[in-house]
Amino acid sequence: MVFYHKGVVMDIWLIERNNKVLKKTIKYLDGQIKEEVEEVIVKNDDLIDTFIDEMAEEYNHVTDYENNS
Repeated sequence: MVFYHKGVVMDIWLIERNNKVLKKTIKYLDGQIKEEVEEVIVKNDDLIDTFIDEMAEEYNHVTDYENNS
C-alpha cells in the first residue's frame, strides 16, 4: 500500500516485507553487521509507527473540522 503524506511517498507493505527479510537474515549475522541490521529494523518500525500516528492525527483534525462546521 503506497501512501503520500506531507510530501513523502511511503510503501508501508514494502517496508514491512523488508523488515521480515531482515529479521530472518540476522540469524546468520554477527558483530557489527548484525547490530546495524537490527538498527535498521528498529528505524523501519519507528518510521511506520510515526507515519500511522501522523495519519491518525490528520484524520482526527479533519473529523473535528467537519463536526464543527
